[in-house]
Amino acid sequence: MGLFSKHDNDTHPEDESLELPTRDDFHQPLVDDAKTRPAGRYSFDDAIGLMRDLSEPPSDELMAVICKTLESAHIRLEDVLQDARQKEQRIQREHQGIEQDIQNLQKQIDKKQTELAERAQTLEELTRIKERFEHARPSSAPSPAPTPAPEPPLFAEEPDLPATESEPATPISAGRRGRGPGAR
Repeated sequence: MGLFSKHDNDTHPEDESLELPTRDDFHQPLVDDAKTRPAGRYSFDDAIGLMRDLSEPPSDELMAVICKTLESAHIRLEDVLQDARQKEQRIQREHQGIEQDIQNLQKQIDKKQTELAERAQTLEELTRIKERFEHARPSSAPSPAPTPAPEPPLFAEEPDLPATESEPATPISAGRRGRGPGAR
């Protein structure tokens, strides 16, 4: 009577997410066969991590134990080794590509160094010849003297103009500005 009756103070709610088996479920084996179960994805990176975690390089006996342990976990060593071969080939291709990039960059560096050496030689020759011409130049030839800056007038004709503004050179240009004779 108490076993099958439902009490109001029952604290276990019914699980609504419970799935009932279907007709197809009865044709499936209850336990997976170890040989038909798909192997877990164990990459060579996992194997590298395992080897790095060891305190010292493993002996042959320890490697045999590791291999047996992986096989007992349904991890095929051939799959792990195939993954290692693929990674090895990819890394070798990347390595060759980087070496090719270095060779190309070295060729560019060599070309620029040659250009730099040529420029240095040209500059040295140019400087040497220029100095010879300057030294051989006759001293009687007048050297172009720098033109002196015009001196500001001592007295400004128009006191209301700022001292920094210069006077017009010709009356025509002065007339255009409205400062010619009779502009006052």
